[in-house]
Amino acid sequence: MPESLLDTSAFLTLFQSVLRQRRRAKSFLPEGPEPAAVFGAREQAQAASSEEWQAVCADMESMLFPEGSGEAGELLRLRPCARMADTAAAVIDLWRAGKRTIGVRTSGSTGHPKVCVHAEEELIQEALWLRDALAPKGRILSAVPPQHLYGLTTSIFLPRLCGREAVFLPALSTLVLSAIRPGDTVIGIPLLWDAAAKSAIRAPEGRPVTLLSAAAPLRAATAAALAARGFVPREVYGSSETGIVGLRDDVAQPFRLVPYMKRLAAPDASAGADVTLVERSLLSGGRLVLELMDSMVWSGDRNFLPSGRLDSLVQVGGVNVSPSRLKNCLLALPEVAECCVRPMRPEEGSRLKAFVVPAGGCGERAVRAAVRRAVRALLPEERPGSLTLGDRLPVSDMGKLRDW
Repeated sequence: MPESLLDTSAFLTLFQSVLRQRRRAKSFLPEGPEPAAVFGAREQAQAASSEEWQAVCADMESMLFPEGSGEAGELLRLRPCARMADTAAAVIDLWRAGKRTIGVRTSGSTGHPKVCVHAEEELIQEALWLRDALAPKGRILSAVPPQHLYGLTTSIFLPRLCGREAVFLPALSTLVLSAIRPGDTVIGIPLLWDAAAKSAIRAPEGRPVTLLSAAAPLRAATAAALAARGFVPREVYGSSETGIVGLRDDVAQPFRLVPYMKRLAAPDASAGADVTLVERSLLSGGRLVLELMDSMVWSGDRNFLPSGRLDSLVQVGGVNVSPSRLKNCLLALPEVAECCVRPMRPEEGSRLKAFVVPAGGCGERAVRAAVRRAVRALLPEERPGSLTLGDRLPVSDMGKLRDW
C-alpha cells in the first residue's frame, strides 16, 4: 500500500471546512494556504460540549472511519478546539493504523444521499494521474470543498504529490480568478466558470492557467469564452461512486478513459442494456469493477460521451415509476423553464415531488394549473405529491441539485 498522504494538516483543513459548511458561510475556508494548526478566534472559543461541535465531530468520524471507530469518536468529542492539533495527530495515527478508508457523501441529486467508501490508495492513484495529466507549474487554487471527493483528490492529495501550495478560495466567486498567478491550476465547478465567463477577467501573461471543471457538464460557450481570454479549460468526468473516470481538453470531444481503467464487455440483459462497467486496476494490484452513473456513447474502448443519467425507477404505492418521465412531462410545458423531480423523504410521504422554475412572465397560478392539466396523462403514482416553485433550482455548494 502507498505511503499515506493524509496528515494532521489535512485533517484540520477538512475539519474546518465541515465546520464552516455547517454554518453555511460563503467561504468554506479562509482565504490563504491550508490552515494547518491555525483556527480563528471563533473556533478557538467553541466549546466541546456544543451541539454544533458534536455534529462536526460526528461528520469527521463518519468520513475517516466509515466502518466505525469508537476510540476516534471519543477523541474528537472530548477535546476542545484549543487542543485540536494534538487531537488531529491522535486521530490520524488511529486512521493510519486502520483500513485507511474515507467515506464521502453523494449530493443526492438523483435520490437520497449515500456514503461512498474509498481506500486511500484510490485517491493517491487518482492524484498521481492528475499530476501527470495536468502537470501543475504553480499553485493549486481550490474553490471546491475538500470533504467532497473531487475536492479531496484535487486540493488535498494532488498538492502533496506535486509539492505545490494549496490555496482555498471562496466557493462560487470570481474572486478565485482575480487572485491567480501565471502557471496556477484552479479547481472549480461549472457554476463558477459560467460566472467567470460573464465577467471581464482575463488570464495573466506568462505560463498558462488551467481551469479544471467537474461535477456537471461544462457549457461549450463558457469554455470558449474562457479560452478566448487566455485560460486553459479542462474537464473531468466522474462521480462520488467511481472517482474520476475520464478527462477532455475540448468540450466538443469525447472524454478519454483514465489509463488505469478499462471498459468491460457489455453486461447481460439482467444488468440493464445501458449499464457500463469498467474495471479499475489499483496500485496494490487489486481490481475493482465499477458501474458508471450515466448511459454512454463509446468510440472504441477508450473514448466516451455521457448521454444522460441512468434512470433509476422508484416504487410509489407498489408501482415502479420513473422520475424522468414526470420531469420530461413538465419540461414540455411552455410555462416551465426548468424543473427537477425526486422521491419524497420518508417524513414527507411516499410520492414523487417536483421543483419548478416558471418561464418568464408566468405567474404561480398559471404554472400550477398547467402542471395539473399535464400530469393527468400520467399514472396516478407518477404524478407529483408536492409541487414547489422558485426562481432557481436548489443546488449544493458543488453546483449539484439538492433536496428542498
